[in-house]
Amino acid sequence: MKQRRSADEMASYLQQLREFVGGSAFAAERRLACREFLGAIGRGAAAAVEAAAVEAAAVDTAAVGGSEVGGSEAGAAEAQPVAEAATGRHGEEALERRIAYSDWFLFHRCHSGSDRTPVRMFVEEHPALPEHIRANLLACEQSVGSVFSVVAPAGEAVIVLDLGGEHSDYYRVCLSAEQHWVRPGEMLRGRLVRWDEEYWFHGPVERWPATARDLLGEPEGYEPGVDSLRRGALRRGGEGGLAFGTRAGWLRDRRTRP
Repeated sequence: MKQRRSADEMASYLQQLREFVGGSAFAAERRLACREFLGAIGRGAAAAVEAAAVEAAAVDTAAVGGSEVGGSEAGAAEAQPVAEAATGRHGEEALERRIAYSDWFLFHRCHSGSDRTPVRMFVEEHPALPEHIRANLLACEQSVGSVFSVVAPAGEAVIVLDLGGEHSDYYRVCLSAEQHWVRPGEMLRGRLVRWDEEYWFHGPVERWPATARDLLGEPEGYEPGVDSLRRGALRRGGEGGLAFGTRAGWLRDRRTRP
């Protein structure tokens, strides 16, 4: 019963938070976050395309005995359509909304004008909130997005290991009625938040690997929902620190990135 009350309470206040950032006061900040996201993708795509062109040039040189294919200009030419394709696919407003409702924007990205996260701004602008609600909302700043291995049952909860963290990063995670399919032996991709000193999955929980690409080292992005081209760009990185040398490094970084 207590777990059910906590789950309902968490859902209610996080919905209020989403409505808070969806208002007109956050319109400029949503657009800025969208540009930051697409800018990072563009830099990553340029680096990925250039690396692929250089690799192709090496192959061509070996095959024909000295002819080279330039990579830098190809990377610059191909990078430009990435942001356009992303915007064209989702529509600018729809993409802004998805980013604004993401845990990255709500819990981790600081507002450009205040150096505070939206969830912290929400708490400060609602001083009448009960103290335990304030504490629970601020605890969401420590949310963890990763791939988890379910290692043991624990009543109406499960024990999971964060595969992108340290060897001792175990969490006891309460399950909602819709998540009772989660069993020991499963591997899941999702995000954890802490509420009433318990951990819960926030947002969609997916079995992992979902596709063969996950096993080949090109995992699809979890949030805020991007197409395969942009997932590849995020993974390959480039300027801006979005390149990950190992699977563990990628998982660890995805704990706080969009």
